[in-house]
Amino acid sequence: MLIDSHCHLHDPAFADLKETLRLSMAHDVWGAIAVGCDPETNAQTLEAAAAAPKSVWACLGFHPDRSDLGDEDFVELTTFRTSGRAVPTTVWVVRDGDALVVTTPSGSGKVKRLRNNPDVQLRASSRRGRVEPGARWVPGSAVLDPDPQAHDGVSHLFEAKYGWQYRTAMVVERVIRPRTGPAGGSCASRTSCRSPWPTSGNRSVASF
Repeated sequence: MLIDSHCHLHDPAFADLKETLRLSMAHDVWGAIAVGCDPETNAQTLEAAAAAPKSVWACLGFHPDRSDLGDEDFVELTTFRTSGRAVPTTVWVVRDGDALVVTTPSGSGKVKRLRNNPDVQLRASSRRGRVEPGARWVPGSAVLDPDPQAHDGVSHLFEAKYGWQYRTAMVVERVIRPRTGPAGGSCASRTSCRSPWPTSGNRSVASF
């Protein structure tokens, strides 16, 4: 009799728990210690253990470091409306020491939602917002900083990473935003948002 001492039953490949356990027993694997990585997968792991208490034992945890998100060209940033509805948006991202930074105009919907609810989630995505199956969410709690210098202080990081794309986007924004923004001011200013990860000694920064 064998026991799988570390498996991720929350993976989409094991969506059919009964079939997964049936195949395991057919190969003399009679039980599994299922491991979660974050709040979402921890909940899925607990559900699996509750559904098959004699075969699945839950082990809950958090992966301590997702700073590799700073190496992605794009991430999906999810903010939440007052109704609780999640609103995902694809954004650029850079690394700033032990922090991550993303930017958006201070008048954007993301900033308005963050003023009501600081909870955020990030995960890797493509330019068009395509997310790979199984891509893991990284939760955070945002704190908005209205100082325009917060954006100016990290703009060189975006220019170094994205080059002409970033410079072009900033020119277009300065031209378009004053025309389409709300009356009484331009939306081209930036606001900073700092989001600590749920791990000791690590935090990310999202500059909005």
